[in-house]
Amino acid sequence: LVVNNGLRHEFQNWGTDHAPEIDPSMIDDLEVVKGAGTVRYGPDALGGVILINPARPDFNTPLRGEVSLTGKSNGRSGEASVQLEKGFKWFSLMAGGSVLKQGDLHAPDYKLTNTGKEEYSYSGGFRLHPLPELFIEGYYSHFDQELGILRGSVNTNLDDLLNGLEAEVPNFTMPFSYDIGTPKQGVSHDLYKASAKWVGERQSVSVQYGYQINRRQEFDVRRGNDLEIPNIDLELATHSVEGEWKHPAWGRLSGQLGVQWLQQAND
Repeated sequence: LVVNNGLRHEFQNWGTDHAPEIDPSMIDDLEVVKGAGTVRYGPDALGGVILINPARPDFNTPLRGEVSLTGKSNGRSGEASVQLEKGFKWFSLMAGGSVLKQGDLHAPDYKLTNTGKEEYSYSGGFRLHPLPELFIEGYYSHFDQELGILRGSVNTNLDDLLNGLEAEVPNFTMPFSYDIGTPKQGVSHDLYKASAKWVGERQSVSVQYGYQINRRQEFDVRRGNDLEIPNIDLELATHSVEGEWKHPAWGRLSGQLGVQWLQQAND
């Protein structure tokens, strides 16, 4: 189970090629939870939980930022990301974004046609501290990716499959290009989050609401004018509400009580 910024990351995870739609450049902290601590995240988390958190803006801080540029020879890719934050006495905010463009990858002796990738993402958040005991937070992020699939991996019959396995160079191999044709996948993920926390004497109460919408389109090699019509077109919308009470110690017993509500629509 993946928990992204306090929310269960809801996405089309019914295939091993469907990685979570999260921009690694926006991750500030990552933690793996095993054992009894996973119980709070539900029955599908018994095998473990990955907690992913972006940076949180601090109060009383000057304007500061970070810019990162990355280049790779395989695929001739370039990636740029930027993050900014500013903190006041009772209010702080942050924003960031990244963009990546990659062309065809290559093996030692030949190109891997149609393995390009394009990604962009952006996010923003704020923290509000209007009362000494009260904290309010809001956050939004968007991730978008178009991913090419090796053209030579498409086979229409067993003879094509046998020829593809015996060929030293994959079928349909072309010169290097940044173009992404079919087969390909296009995915996007939007995350909205709002939370409030009250901290009292030896106890705290928190409430959190989240909304996520995940879109996935998969395009196969088709004839005629249907290349831009997806074979698979999915949209997953998720609403979630969580409440948690970290109660005062009852004798030797300390702990927390919580409640969760989830609603999903998968079209």
